[in-house]
Amino acid sequence: MQRAVLQRSPGVDRTGREEQTDPVDTEERTEHEDHAVAQVIDRLAERYPDRPRSFIEDVVTAERHLLDGKPIRDYVPVLIEHGAKARLRRATGHGPAHRPAHG
Repeated sequence: MQRAVLQRSPGVDRTGREEQTDPVDTEERTEHEDHAVAQVIDRLAERYPDRPRSFIEDVVTAERHLLDGKPIRDYVPVLIEHGAKARLRRATGHGPAHRPAHG
């Protein structure tokens, strides 16, 4: 009989408390997240060309701050992008600018 292996998130111990992490490791993760968030801004600026880039940056920053202090950071860029898209759609009452179909 095989025994299931409990997968746990990096930075969380067996009791669910945040583990002490190496500052270099934390810095590397922060840099990775910053890069991913910058890519989110680029994608949204392309998808919503009718919105000023500074507005998109503000929306993304607001979404990112909603996730401050959360110990698991793996999906932060995806969550930020999802929330920012919703805010951008609400900002003008419609979806992204029409993009011609490739064909």
